Amino acid sequence: MNYTVAVAPLKDRRKEVMQPNNIVTVEVAVKSRLFTHSFAISTNLLGNSHEFLYESHHVKVELPKLSDIQGDDTPYVRVYKGYDAGTVFVKNIDVVLSTNQKVRVPEKSLNMFSERDVYFFEESQRKNLDKLAEKYNNVAFKAYEKWAKVMRWKARATINGPEIRHDIRVKAPSLIDTVTGKQFYFTGMSSWGLSYRVINEDDWNRAQNALKNNEIPPAHIDLMSDAIKHFNARDLQRCVVDLAVACEAFLRAKVADKMPSDTPHSFRVYLDEVNIRRLMDRFINDILDENEKKVFSKVKSNLNQLFDARNKLAHIGTKDDITVEQCLVFLKTVYSLIEGSSLEQTILEDI
Repeated sequence: MNYTVAVAPLKDRRKEVMQPNNIVTVEVAVKSRLFTHSFAISTNLLGNSHEFLYESHHVKVELPKLSDIQGDDTPYVRVYKGYDAGTVFVKNIDVVLSTNQKVRVPEKSLNMFSERDVYFFEESQRKNLDKLAEKYNNVAFKAYEKWAKVMRWKARATINGPEIRHDIRVKAPSLIDTVTGKQFYFTGMSSWGLSYRVINEDDWNRAQNALKNNEIPPAHIDLMSDAIKHFNARDLQRCVVDLAVACEAFLRAKVADKMPSDTPHSFRVYLDEVNIRRLMDRFINDILDENEKKVFSKVKSNLNQLFDARNKLAHIGTKDDITVEQCLVFLKTVYSLIEGSSLEQTILEDI
């Protein structure tokens, strides 16, 4: 039997006492709570989770449960009602990552309810657990970033915009027993996350399938999301640049996917280096289906205007006459090209 000092952090708890602690072995997972901004989902998604592998670690991204619904002004609220009965706004999500590590801990620590109860552990133990938590919390955060990218791709959720991070909130991750789910250790490290757009069940399931299959979002998806973020922040010049690069990445990938496996290397290099306008004029129509050709013919003029604006920014360094209305047209143009829909049918719900 081992003995450690347990410090009572609350007034109604006993003062420092010597308490016997059985030592047990647990398989460790890191649990991080990430506070999101304007993350709206359908009510029927509450309690759902995504599970996937990341760098040989099992990852589970958990949404709050229906029982977590509270008022918007409640401190550390997990989820609150939206503007209609079928929508809720999620303020934070949990990311649980298996570490494939086992540690010996005091049995009483598995029933902790206060972050101050880390004093069930001696200082040397706390240092080791902090290192363990820090190491795998970094992996958990990278797994979260992958999840966010797939959500951007498959669910059209705008999460974690580049350098535009509003309403950041933090809460320390904890260590839990993989088998029982009981928490036994808390750290002082923090995480963050952002999100916009209502996510429905079909969106959620598409993302889960992509995560299970370890699919990687194409580059133009991230670039398009970046453009939307910068549009929302009214950084119109950066929005134009991101849109043009997204469009170019999409078109070049479209051509590359259609090339036969025995295409000469020199021709592949030529297509990688050729001006995007020449690619549009000479190659794109030959690889599009009938519906894609109709969409492309309608948006081509707007695409040329987009590339003109991008070139002016790149060559001169500024383009002060870009307007919100013009940027919105560019956004809808690139969106319709990627989605294969007409401009009239395109609805950018993220904006």
